[in-house]
Amino acid sequence: MNNLNNEKSIQEEIRAVKKQTFKVLGFGFLVILFFLIYWIYFEENLLVESKSPYADK
Repeated sequence: MNNLNNEKSIQEEIRAVKKQTFKVLGFGFLVILFFLIYWIYFEENLLVESKSPYADK
């Protein structure tokens, strides 16, 4: 009986670790996605402004 309880607790721990891992991966994915959107938008603005004939002023 004790072995069965240990097995259930191990399975619960595995579920908790998987849940935490998916949260971290999901959060990391969102951070990378927002960073890429930000970088593409502002990098494009910087490139357009630097090639502008009025960039020196």
